[in-house]
Amino acid sequence: MKIFAASAADGKPIKAARYHLEAKAWDLIAKALSTSRIPSEMLSRALDPVND
Repeated sequence: MKIFAASAADGKPIKAARYHLEAKAWDLIAKALSTSRIPSEMLSRALDPVND
């Protein structure tokens, strides 16, 4: 059972680190945009291609 658990965990720390960095990057983007006071409607239209 331990061998299966170990093989199932392969790569998870690497994925978790990547997701953490992505979340930090999006947080920095959100902070940068909030301080520049871009109107939410304009921001929403600009992000539509990213979200699709």
